[in-house]
Amino acid sequence: MIRIAPAARKKQIPPPIIKNRYVLVEEIGRGKTAKVHRAWDRKNDSEVAVKLPIVPECLLAKEIFENEGNALGQVRHPNIVQIIEHGESEFGRFIVMELVKGRCLNDIMARRMLSLKKRLMVLADLCNALAAMHEAGIVHRDVKPKNIIVCEDERAKLLDFGYANVRSGFSCKHLTRERFGSPFYSAPELTINSGDPRLDVYSLGIMMYEMLLKNAPLRVMIAIRLLEIQHSFKHLKRQVFTGRISQLAGEIIEAAVHKDPLKRYNSAAAMGETLQMLLRNIE
Repeated sequence: MIRIAPAARKKQIPPPIIKNRYVLVEEIGRGKTAKVHRAWDRKNDSEVAVKLPIVPECLLAKEIFENEGNALGQVRHPNIVQIIEHGESEFGRFIVMELVKGRCLNDIMARRMLSLKKRLMVLADLCNALAAMHEAGIVHRDVKPKNIIVCEDERAKLLDFGYANVRSGFSCKHLTRERFGSPFYSAPELTINSGDPRLDVYSLGIMMYEMLLKNAPLRVMIAIRLLEIQHSFKHLKRQVFTGRISQLAGEIIEAAVHKDPLKRYNSAAAMGETLQMLLRNIE
């Protein structure tokens, strides 16, 4: 008589734990060099986000993680993701942050889900975030819709500080110009070691253009990008606004994306003040 052994019970693998404190629950995001997990903080009984390198041995990833941890540790603001801890673990470098619940601005823009006023409020939130960063001596240098979350309470939060210039300069020795920044949103004068706040102002101006016209003028060859933008302000009136609002919106974008950095807004705070004037004109 042949006996058939009962099916073996599937062995459950315990979830990974960082520093004997953060229990990884599920992966919720992934980029070129890093992945983000929703996790449980056993010390504070709360949900957090844990960022880990995809390849722990990658020297570039290590430098980016260290740079981001240092940048986030120097500024606290309601429109910037808050860091809890960063360091080294058995999984390589890690960053623990608040778990931001909401939707990526890139997805929201693709679905055209925000009213005009809410789009401007998001831009105003980002001006506030960048102003706080710049005051702390930090330039983000990778401001783009993919790095922004619109929370459930409709506040915007800025994420991903891996390329930030922190006071004394950028510390990544293994980063090449080809892998740095996001061409569609980067100022033309951006270099690996540059740290002028007007780099972020430029990126925000590009985003404003894209958000208000509800199209993507930047999906063109980088060589003609500036020319296209500079000749498109005349279309704002018939595509988006009327009267005084149209004029002010065009002036804000033009002052943010001017090819000469000295002719841009000299700070995100200055751009934010003009945006607030625009918001007051919108019902």
